[in-house]
Amino acid sequence: MRSIGGRFHFLPLPEVRTQIVERARYRIPDVMLCPTPLPAGKVVNSVPWAVVEILSPDDRMPEQLQRFRDYKQIGVRHVVLLDPEQLVAFRFEDGSLLQEKFTSLDLPSGSLPFDTQALFGQLVEERNEGGE
Repeated sequence: MRSIGGRFHFLPLPEVRTQIVERARYRIPDVMLCPTPLPAGKVVNSVPWAVVEILSPDDRMPEQLQRFRDYKQIGVRHVVLLDPEQLVAFRFEDGSLLQEKFTSLDLPSGSLPFDTQALFGQLVEERNEGGE
């Protein structure tokens, strides 16, 4: 569990099965932020506060958009797509992907720092170090 400044109580969960339709359909986001405490079990059936998907070369946009619609349908506040090749971030809003430079995510417990420019800068640095 993470507590930032005593305000945030969430778990950042990588690639955990998330229930979309009871006993029928599941999604496995790259990362999700879930309020704590989480119910016991192998499947998260509480609504995540945020879902972050990282675009990979194998991803197809129609399938990606359907995933995002599924997340919004169950009440996920923030659906974010990060493109590590183009170094851009998008938010899914009203059925569309909108490019955005995030600085934070507004969660029920307050504003969580989420600086995508700094994140992409760190990625570029790591790539440059690896190429030397």
